Amino acid sequence: MVRWLDCGVAVTGERFWGARARPRGPALVFVASSADRARTPGVLRAVGTDEAVHVTGGLSAGSLGWTLAAEVVRHRWTLSLYVTARQLSCHRGPAGIEDFDYDARVSGLTAGRYRLRVVHIYADTEGEPLGEPLTVLEQPLVVGKPAIASMLRTVCWLGGLWATTIVG
Repeated sequence: MVRWLDCGVAVTGERFWGARARPRGPALVFVASSADRARTPGVLRAVGTDEAVHVTGGLSAGSLGWTLAAEVVRHRWTLSLYVTARQLSCHRGPAGIEDFDYDARVSGLTAGRYRLRVVHIYADTEGEPLGEPLTVLEQPLVVGKPAIASMLRTVCWLGGLWATTIVG
């Protein structure tokens, strides 16, 4: 479910099954803006942190009169971030290219290894796709503390306990 705001930003991932229910699955915070010409257009970066996945990227709409929205889908250990550029009206605006920068934060994930896929989709005013979706990034990510770090802490703790028992 995508909810469009007046400023062209879409909010997704808000599913509530009652007055006190929490959203299920990953939560997405997505912010899109006109491209910053100081940045290299179209460069995508994704990083996994202790609590979330952060994606920064860009998209070129090819003409004026578009807005961006995003949706995240999780299937097992694969995260798919769909960034959709949608025409605002069926009439072409003035000539020019509309470039966007976007930042996405996906939270509510369990710790582990994920495969992240970022897909760009262009859609008309009715939301129907214009052409095939374009996979622009696919990479593995680790969310949460890596298992080896937690295992190393446990071994160190057990080693300290063992040394205390033997010495004391």
